[in-house]
Amino acid sequence: MKTLRTLGKRLLFGLVIGCTSSAPAPDASREGSIAGWFLSGPNMGAFKVDVDREVRFRGAASGRLTAVERGVGAGTLMQSIAADAYRGKRLRFAAVVKTRDVEGWTGLWMRIDRPNGRVTFDNMQSRPLRGSNEWTNASVVLDVAPDATAIHFGLLQDGAGTSWLDECALEVVGNEVAVTSVDPYPRALVNADLESAEASITGQPKGWLLQGVAREDFVGLRDASEKHGGNASAKLVNKIDMPRGHAALAQSIAADEWAGMRVRVSAWVKSRALERGGSFSVTTFAADSVMFSPGLTRAYCPLDFDMVWRRCEGVLDIPRNADSIQVALNLQGKGEAWIDDLEIVPVGLDVPPTNVDQRPRAIENGDLEAPGKSPPGWSLQGGARAHYVAVVDTQEKHGGRSSARLEPRVKDPNGYGTLMQQFRVDHLRGKRMRMTAFVKGKDIDGRGDLWLRVQAADSPGDGPGLGGGSCKLSGTFDWKPCTIVFDIPERGDGLDIGIGLDPHGTLWIDDVTFEEVDRTVPVTRPRFARLKLEDGSFEGMQDAPNSWSLSGAGKKDFRVAIDTSEHAEGKASLRFEPTSERPSGYGTVMTSVLAEPYRGKRMRLSAKVKGRGIAARGDLWLRVQAQLSPSDGPGLGGGTCKLTGDFDWRPCTIVFDVPDRGVRIETGIGLGGRGTVWLDDVKLEEVERTTKVTGVVRERSLPENLGFEIGLEAANRSTTRGSGGDQNF
Repeated sequence: MKTLRTLGKRLLFGLVIGCTSSAPAPDASREGSIAGWFLSGPNMGAFKVDVDREVRFRGAASGRLTAVERGVGAGTLMQSIAADAYRGKRLRFAAVVKTRDVEGWTGLWMRIDRPNGRVTFDNMQSRPLRGSNEWTNASVVLDVAPDATAIHFGLLQDGAGTSWLDECALEVVGNEVAVTSVDPYPRALVNADLESAEASITGQPKGWLLQGVAREDFVGLRDASEKHGGNASAKLVNKIDMPRGHAALAQSIAADEWAGMRVRVSAWVKSRALERGGSFSVTTFAADSVMFSPGLTRAYCPLDFDMVWRRCEGVLDIPRNADSIQVALNLQGKGEAWIDDLEIVPVGLDVPPTNVDQRPRAIENGDLEAPGKSPPGWSLQGGARAHYVAVVDTQEKHGGRSSARLEPRVKDPNGYGTLMQQFRVDHLRGKRMRMTAFVKGKDIDGRGDLWLRVQAADSPGDGPGLGGGSCKLSGTFDWKPCTIVFDIPERGDGLDIGIGLDPHGTLWIDDVTFEEVDRTVPVTRPRFARLKLEDGSFEGMQDAPNSWSLSGAGKKDFRVAIDTSEHAEGKASLRFEPTSERPSGYGTVMTSVLAEPYRGKRMRLSAKVKGRGIAARGDLWLRVQAQLSPSDGPGLGGGTCKLTGDFDWRPCTIVFDVPDRGVRIETGIGLGGRGTVWLDDVKLEEVERTTKVTGVVRERSLPENLGFEIGLEAANRSTTRGSGGDQNF
């Protein structure tokens, strides 16, 4: 997974990257389905896909992508295939596209994944379709690298409206056909003085793009009323009263001409009423830097709460392997910030850099005794960080005078918030360590955890890192210890630790300690790296089992609990149900195991399920994921048992093969509306090759149903094959 730092690339990359633990179930479209295609995107719950037999270019049908909510962000109708058949060739994805009332833009897109090196990509953002258009020929052309692993392609719509796709073709072309992928980075800053009145494709000042996990909560615009010099500046401001967290107004340039040099990057900045802070930053990235990584080198200048125009600058070295340089105006929450008159100039080695690593070499304020309103050494992070608050609590403590308390600051937080800190561990490489912390919880009704991960220098900020572990926290409980034993690999550079919530409840943390332990002490295996299916019997638990978690686009409208009054075997089962009459989308409770021990084997998932009042979609599902499988796609194969209406305890069995490319086996139960489903006696075991496969294997290098001639009924049948994996309850 590689960093793509223009908004178009970052946007669509976010739609289709693999994920370790937050994947909705297969075929998670809000309504309908199309054989061979699936709905993806961070806002997929706001879209639906259908086969349209009325609006079509030629033949019997077209594929339709519709936003069913306004202010929805982006969604995509897509396919993912292995790259084997196209390696070393030039590939064109072509189609005819029709749009109606698209408020943002629509385009074809294609991305070629590689294990290392730059990912190739195009999404037509430089030549988008806006508003309403009759059938229009469109295409994207990319070179497939000899080491390419996967090809993703489809139709992207950003914003409200409807788009149709028909007459698709994925074909090898000659070198006389020009590629449409171009280096996204200009050689120099664009509109650095903010004098151009022209807007970018996405509405920001020319050359600038809106980024960050909370970018939809902000707006970036040209401001002629505030400027340092000339006629205008660029302004970044929240557009909703309670933004979730970080957003940035940014641009990237090619690093080629600066590689190996020391440079000074400066800008004039201003701020007003910053609720949670902001900064001006400059970061260098390699071509294969992973998404959301801290980059190769970085410098920044913090913004004050209220600040008149001030010159901020960062001096940093541009590594020889740097691919791009990104400059950004950043906000963490509510407030306004302006930027104007940027400049990049080379400086001599006598000018000291400002990007010196200032991380501590051990945990700071681990006993939470340092005074302050918020705990010193710790910071609020996460996609919805601005919806939470962390304070020093002198009333609740495990030891000493105080602890740290994390809780929502709004009625309904929209995402995950975590209180965390980072410190260097390069001096501890090769050692086995044990972290012990004490935690207390109250009314935690969703995700709660104490987590730890070891990071490489280029690890993404929101990924699994090089290892670690977590303690799942739910309900109400008194002070108890959480212990995680972990190794620090030779690539280990930093350690992140924190407590987190999503959405409700209160968490306290106190007395965090680290110590080296002997190699005989077993490592705590992270939740994303289990070798076998755990907690399948749900026995002896008061809350949801540690290895299962809520996921799906509508997860905030569902809850999971241990039910001792209903069980197929033993004394308990897992109960899953919505918390509202009209859930906003599909929700699932899921678990996963590493696929490596099972590669090349035939496996059987067996479980007992019970349902009551399931009015819409309900299922028990399983899929095998590759390293770069889209987190909300069908993966390499699997199967489902469809659950509807009312039924007593019944078995569900899915027999499937694990391809050599499989990295995870994921399974769960899900609902797309009202109803309650119970799960019990879940087992995963190897079976003989003579056992009939009931699931689907999608280890394919060829596209499917490009003309949309296979309709909705066939799509429903294609989800699984055989009696075991296509059970309707």
